[in-house]
Amino acid sequence: MPPRRDGRASRLADVRVVVALQESARTGRAVKLPPFERRERPSIDQLITRPAFAPPEPVNAPSPTLE
Repeated sequence: MPPRRDGRASRLADVRVVVALQESARTGRAVKLPPFERRERPSIDQLITRPAFAPPEPVNAPSPTLE
């Protein structure tokens, strides 16, 4: 199964930081955040390999340079 890359966890972490910054600015005090939950990282078993693509067929068009 390929890894999910929706960015939801990082967006939630960003929102937590912004909310803490706003609270700190409002109160004038430091706001301590609890540790962020670390989720399991993708493993090498999820690596997707694909063959290289073949170059496209040439188009029968005149050369763009003057010869």
